[in-house]
Amino acid sequence: MRLLQIIADGRPGGGTTQVLALLEGLKSLDQDLLFVCQRDSYALEQAAGMGIATSGIDFFRSRLDPRVAIKLQRLIRSFRPHVVHVHGSRAGFLSSIKWSNRHRPPVVYTVHGYHFPTKPWVIRSLAALAERRTSRWADITVFVSQHDRRLATELRLLPGPANGTVVYNGIKPEDIPRKAPANGSTVGFIGRLTYQKDPLLFVKIIRILAAEGYTAKIVGGGDMERDVGRSIEKCGLTGHIKLCGSLPRGEALTEISDSAVVVFPSRWEGLPIAPLELMYMGIPVVASDVCGTPEIIEHHVSGVLIQDRDPFEYAAAIRRIVDDSDYRGRLVTNAKRTVTDKFLQQRVTEQYMTLYDTLLSKRRRDGDLPVPRLRPANEEDHVPSGE
Repeated sequence: MRLLQIIADGRPGGGTTQVLALLEGLKSLDQDLLFVCQRDSYALEQAAGMGIATSGIDFFRSRLDPRVAIKLQRLIRSFRPHVVHVHGSRAGFLSSIKWSNRHRPPVVYTVHGYHFPTKPWVIRSLAALAERRTSRWADITVFVSQHDRRLATELRLLPGPANGTVVYNGIKPEDIPRKAPANGSTVGFIGRLTYQKDPLLFVKIIRILAAEGYTAKIVGGGDMERDVGRSIEKCGLTGHIKLCGSLPRGEALTEISDSAVVVFPSRWEGLPIAPLELMYMGIPVVASDVCGTPEIIEHHVSGVLIQDRDPFEYAAAIRRIVDDSDYRGRLVTNAKRTVTDKFLQQRVTEQYMTLYDTLLSKRRRDGDLPVPRLRPANEEDHVPSGE
């Protein structure tokens, strides 16, 4: 099966990690793949390193750049995919601009978390219109959490209930490094330094704990790096918080692996990957009780959820985990069982393959599209390598 996978933002992060894992899983099943992403991006480089055909496009000139849609149409005509899978709102909306619903392959649109509900009213309204257009253009919208599916239903973003489904994110156990011996006083933060992830709240948490001998490390980069550095200096925490910068995923997990606790104080999430990785590794997780996060963490069973944005509540949760070894052990054991039972990448890949097969079979039955023949292994299509 020929599968075109498209994502706009190729920077390191949860959505990118999930798409790359899906590409790797599909490749292991001998699917014929073309991956389209922001040119010169981390994701494009990683996919090429896996031996997957890639094409780079500048998705970020503007939010309404028709040239992106034109380039995508050229790739469609050249690659002739059986299914197009678009990830994220920017890629989804730009892909839908000039495509008609006639004589196109089936389209899967995966929402890797809705961000617009936190925006000002005007932006929120425009974003909802864009999401509604994209979901009504696609054959099916996939959500990574039940929370986002409920939100889509409330906001009437889908043409009907049958047009949405949930496929949870997953991790590959073989990609998770071994946990290093814990430094009992080190608290970790891993993720982009952005407003969404709220690293400044993490700094406030460590300010409370620093007097008790706690130290911390922040693994990640982003547009708030300078703000975080200034906040650390202003709070007198230069000797307490280590800034590790942006690292490749494997190195980032290795760097954080000696933490006694890892904190995720996000303002919103889809279904976050990093907590799953840390839970499987055996590190207790304290996270904000937002969006899809409660679907992976059961409070006081497999982790700790904090409802308010109060640094003292986070600090209290961290103290209990560090001081109470029985409690910590229960969290770690239950967390790993949860990930193993529900959130492995193999299951994600299988669910998407079933979805692709179902859409393709329906299109054939309906006779809406002369589906391209499956290509023999020794036959090559021309795929543009750039813009």
